[in-house]
Amino acid sequence: MKAILSKNSIFLLVIMLFVSGLAGCGSPDDKKQAFLEKGNALFEEKDFVKAKLEYKNAIQIDQNFAQAYFMLGKTELELKNFKQAFGMLSKSVELGPDNIEARTILGKLLLAGRAPDQALEQAEAILAIDKDNLDGNLLKASVLFAQKEYLRGEEILMGLYKSGATSPELYALLSSVARLHQDPEQMRAYLSEGIEKNPDNVPLRLGLAQLEANEKHFDAVEENLLKVIELKPDQVSHRLNLAKLYINQNRMDKAEELFNQILEQDSEDEKTRIKIAALWIASKNLEKAENLIKDGLKSHSDSFEYRLFLAEVYAKTRRLDESESILKEALGLNPDPANPGIIRTKVALSRVCLARAKVAEGEKLIDEVIENDPKNVDAHFIKGRIYLSRKDGVNAVPELRLVTEDRPEMVQGYLSLAQAHLLNKDVDLAMNVLENAHIKLPKEAALLKAMARLNLVLKKPEAAEKNLQAAIEANPDNLQSYIDMGDFYLARKSYDKALAQYNLVKEKKADNARGWLKAASVFTAREDNASAIKELKSGYAANPDAALILAGLANLYIKEKNFDAAMKLCTDRLDKNNEEAFTWNLKGGIHLAKKEFELAQTGFEKATELAPEWGKPYENLARIYLIRGEKEAAIEKFSSALEKNPKNRSAWMILGSIYEKDKDYEKAARTYEDAFKNNPQLWPAANNFAFIRSESASSEHDLQYAMEFATKAEALKPGAGVILDTVGWLHFKLGDLDEAYAKVSQALEEHPDNNIINYHMGMILDKQGKTEEAKIYLEKSLSSDKDFLGAEDAEKRLKEL
Repeated sequence: MKAILSKNSIFLLVIMLFVSGLAGCGSPDDKKQAFLEKGNALFEEKDFVKAKLEYKNAIQIDQNFAQAYFMLGKTELELKNFKQAFGMLSKSVELGPDNIEARTILGKLLLAGRAPDQALEQAEAILAIDKDNLDGNLLKASVLFAQKEYLRGEEILMGLYKSGATSPELYALLSSVARLHQDPEQMRAYLSEGIEKNPDNVPLRLGLAQLEANEKHFDAVEENLLKVIELKPDQVSHRLNLAKLYINQNRMDKAEELFNQILEQDSEDEKTRIKIAALWIASKNLEKAENLIKDGLKSHSDSFEYRLFLAEVYAKTRRLDESESILKEALGLNPDPANPGIIRTKVALSRVCLARAKVAEGEKLIDEVIENDPKNVDAHFIKGRIYLSRKDGVNAVPELRLVTEDRPEMVQGYLSLAQAHLLNKDVDLAMNVLENAHIKLPKEAALLKAMARLNLVLKKPEAAEKNLQAAIEANPDNLQSYIDMGDFYLARKSYDKALAQYNLVKEKKADNARGWLKAASVFTAREDNASAIKELKSGYAANPDAALILAGLANLYIKEKNFDAAMKLCTDRLDKNNEEAFTWNLKGGIHLAKKEFELAQTGFEKATELAPEWGKPYENLARIYLIRGEKEAAIEKFSSALEKNPKNRSAWMILGSIYEKDKDYEKAARTYEDAFKNNPQLWPAANNFAFIRSESASSEHDLQYAMEFATKAEALKPGAGVILDTVGWLHFKLGDLDEAYAKVSQALEEHPDNNIINYHMGMILDKQGKTEEAKIYLEKSLSSDKDFLGAEDAEKRLKEL
């Protein structure tokens, strides 16, 4: 039976349809305004993704809707899409030039993007609309500071301050002015007043916390950070900052309490867990960091982030086997070769392969990345570095040029590009790259030092000196820059100038052993051992725990045949700590110099007992057997001991050292290799094998095999100078000069007088074209003992130079 509608029902239905039709036929202005208002409501609710869609809908209706562009720009800022934000805000200002807020935000973006002239245009446009506008005046003052017109900027700020303005940004800028005047009390006054007027302003409280930290008022730092956490309880970063403070104060229980609070609040967030793990690593607690990430993996078994983090930790601690393993595991998470996680994993894995000298495997991975992600900057950088290692500057240039164009803040990109041009003998292009990079990154000392080295190659020492001085001025707190300048003067035999630079290091950081050792080296270069001794005595008095100064002073006494003074240094130190292997080994060396072999042997054996995995005392014991003419008897003795107990570390190390000192390098290498296989924790054996094999390698495969042992040694003893030298030397042999220089530089910091390490640095610098610097290190390597592996090459190259 059909339903029959009444006349009234039909009439109501018609009216409803008519009304809905009217609603659906609203004007374009009504529609765009509705989208804008809906977007604004979502923006207020912080639902920025949905707000963005609404603003785009509004713009689709009206391509000239200035307010929609403005709000879309603000939304992109909230989403940290800065390029898109800049574009939308620029369009907004173009369409609505009187929008002061849009111009203010755009000006700040331009200033942050290092475009102060364009930022000033926005400030002036605001002030043309309203000369008293607070934001416009603050923007103008900020631009003037960026342009180093400090007095003009300060004048604007003081005018605003005297007029009664209380903006948080004003107080922040005023505190910056006080910092320029090096007036921390005035900084504190401005920040405190700003907080009084704006009690809920977080940036001001963080600024005050930073000031108190600089002044080492840690209670005040804690108080301010706790208040910030109270104001912004949902922002994890503030709790992490407080945790850093607790870690620096060694209040690990408080730090762990904060970490637990954070994890309770946000245990599922990968970034948060990784940040906490990074702080555990900073506190030297690798186990807690690893366990934290591994716990995360249990609930996020498909996480690339956790695996990449663990792989980086393993790589930095030279546990390259584990790093490689977890990255290969990550490759199985997604079959799509263009997946972003797979791309990042392949880049990380290629770095590990290259660190292990598996060049072909690493290059294959990088080629796969470039095929699936042609604009991947990291991949192009690695590809360029591979070309450099092969001395193929022609192919390296386009790879590295792409890096500098897409990542203009990456210093290493410019340095590598300059190196590629040098390989092509395009010296002018190399200098041009560095000069342009310096304009973009004026504070980067590495660029200035590279320019100095290149100017030395070009026989322009005055220009090099200016570069090194500029590096000091760019960062006055960087002690290495003063040392570099001192080394420059020392190479040119400008002894007084060199000494002045090294003395500045001592003044800035009296507990830095290098300042004292470098200053002493000036006197030894002048053959003034008495002054060198006086210098090191002062250094040792200021730094009674500095083993390097102790050794330098003792060696100078030995050189002067003042054995009693050298011995007194050791006995006084051992009276305070009888368990220090370093001093027992040094004491044995003094007896050895006096030809008191029994006493020397006692000292070296004591050192091996206290530090059974330290190679130097074993070398010294081997030297005694050889001096006495007891080689065969010693070989028989220790070989017999190993037959009874293959785990006897002392027997392995002394036997290997005997072969090495006797220049029977093939037997020495085999002995060290077997020693490590029988004692997988005996890092000196792995390191010694790698080093000897590096000298006798006849192929890249041999060098890669040696690198495996060197990286295992480094994993067991991270940061050890002798291992860093071996790894660096292997990189040199494989053609990677930058990595070689970095590693051997670190080794020299620990062992500045080591003959072999100085020889290696000299050869690396020579290959880099730094002839004058190379001569210094080669001369130093031959200054005391010419009986080391490579001494003949050092002497030959020095004569050629």
